[in-house]
Amino acid sequence: MLYCGFDCRGFCQERAIVAVSLVDDEEISFPNGKYRSKDLPTDVLSFPLSEEIGVYDRNPKTGEVLLGDIIMSLERAER
Repeated sequence: MLYCGFDCRGFCQERAIVAVSLVDDEEISFPNGKYRSKDLPTDVLSFPLSEEIGVYDRNPKTGEVLLGDIIMSLERAER
């Protein structure tokens, strides 16, 4: 699994972070089964940290907006 934080300056009104995980089909199958009840691989899953539009958690040290997580299967992307 590859993990990186993406700083979306230029796309957002303020500094924000989204976590991106690049995984294989086997690894994406677990969260797809757990959160979507589909025990099979998928191309992309996204998990916003906020359930309310415009309300976000912030990193207490930096003040950056924490948007959430994206999990992407590289095997699916290659097809």
